[in-house]
Amino acid sequence: GVGHQLGVYVEHEGQVRKASPNEMVSAGDRLQFTVSSAEPRYGGVLSRDGAGTGSVYYGESGRAGRVAAGERIALPHSTLLDETKGLERIYGVFCDAPLELEPLRRTLEQGGEELAAPAGCNVESWKIEKK
Repeated sequence: GVGHQLGVYVEHEGQVRKASPNEMVSAGDRLQFTVSSAEPRYGGVLSRDGAGTGSVYYGESGRAGRVAAGERIALPHSTLLDETKGLERIYGVFCDAPLELEPLRRTLEQGGEELAAPAGCNVESWKIEKK
């Protein structure tokens, strides 16, 4: 992407660490997302878990929310991980305009492991492994 970066942090038993791709996590951990962007964008975070369930982890009322320009701006919500084991894919979607996230969530749930970037958007994906 053009300097748009989704950062993922994991809080495990009170300790926060920066996640790397293919990070091992546990049920009950919290994920916190940060965004680095040269200009304001609209951002959303979605996931597809080991059971194939699609979720919106960040989006204001189901839409990509406005994200200020800056380095590692923390998104306002953290996500508590449930008991579903296995590989979870996390997608950061960054757009020039607000975007409805529900169609993307449905696409993921209907079997997409890759999320095609909608017009005016770029998508970054992460994988985490829940043990």
